[in-house]
Amino acid sequence: NLSSIPQPSYPPRILTDEGGRLYVLWEEGDYLVDMKLLLAVSTDDGSSFGAPLLLAGPTADVRGDLAVSSDGALWVAASMRAASTRSQPRRALGST
Repeated sequence: NLSSIPQPSYPPRILTDEGGRLYVLWEEGDYLVDMKLLLAVSTDDGSSFGAPLLLAGPTADVRGDLAVSSDGALWVAASMRAASTRSQPRRALGST
């Protein structure tokens, strides 16, 4: 379990890139109260992960998905529900 909070965590999206990195993206928190979108990365086939990165939130609701482009950049698309909040896909991590 990559999450360290007592609140609910929601099913993760898992992706690997050509460099062997493993990316895990998930939402956690109380729905409609303080949802967060987090990303953790492993460089050793999932044996260990770096500290989770907070990508969005806290907000009422947040959902995300992952993609890796041909240049090795990780992209995260997020949808958030909060007062007049809209988001665009953004580059999360560059090539390493």
